[in-house]
Formats: sequence, structure tokens, C-alpha cells
Amino acid sequence: MDYEQIYLKAPTAGLLISPRNRILNANEEFMQLTNTKRDIIGKDIWDVFPANPQDPDAEVQRMLYNNLIADAITAGRVGVSFKSRFDIKNKAGVYEERYWETGMYPIYEKNGQLMCIYNKVVDVTNMVRMETLIARAGDVLFNFLEKGK
Repeated sequence: MDYEQIYLKAPTAGLLISPRNRILNANEEFMQLTNTKRDIIGKDIWDVFPANPQDPDAEVQRMLYNNLIADAITAGRVGVSFKSRFDIKNKAGVYEERYWETGMYPIYEKNGQLMCIYNKVVDVTNMVRMETLIARAGDVLFNFLEKGK
């Protein structure tokens, strides 16, 4: 069985990261979600995905992501983040506001040494936008009802 092909064609976006933050591999779903190509392999993850200079919270998100990677490396713990904002560039090179759920899963060799980290990525941008719209609609309805009392 060709496990590399299974990984590359998997319907879930995934990225393999070295303990030194180098991209070892990315599957097709990941590259499609992030507007990247195979040339990202071998590069530092922060060179490929720099923080959006227009987002005042970008460095906080980057620190969260780094902490997830560090936990996977040093403690061997799976790290998960929910609905975290991390903007990426679209095909025109312009940053887009995006939200992600990510999981960092340490992968070990048979001898117990850390081989890499599997970064599972789910784009939840549309869900976050819907939740925001629903919350705003609820606020409008609440204010309308309060004025009617």
C-alpha cells in the first residue's frame, strides 16, 4: 500500500512539520486551502505563512501556533486550537481574514524519537462568519424588543 499517496490525496488538509519548523510535506487539500504549491516543502513555516502586518493580534496567534508546536515537540502532547484567526494570502497576494481549527500530532519513529509533527488543518472561516452574523442579528432583535417594552 502506498501510504504517501493516501496522505497526499486525503480529503483532510495536512502538513508535516519538522521539529525545526521546516515543512516536510503538504497534501493537496492543504495546498488548495492555503493557496500554496509544492515549492513550500523545505521552507520554514513562518517564511511561507508570515503574520498579517495589518492584524494587531497576528503575533498572538503566531505565539499560540508556536506553543502548540512546542508542546508537541517537548512534551509529546497533541495540541489543538479552535477557531483561531490566522490570515493567509490569496492568489493575488492580498491577506484574507481566515479562521482555523488546527491539531498538532507528534509522530515518532520506532525508536521513540520524534520524526515530525502532523498538522491537521480545518478552515472554519465560514462557520465563524455565520456565528458572527447570527450574534449580530440576535443583538438587533434584542434591542428591538427592548425598545418595544
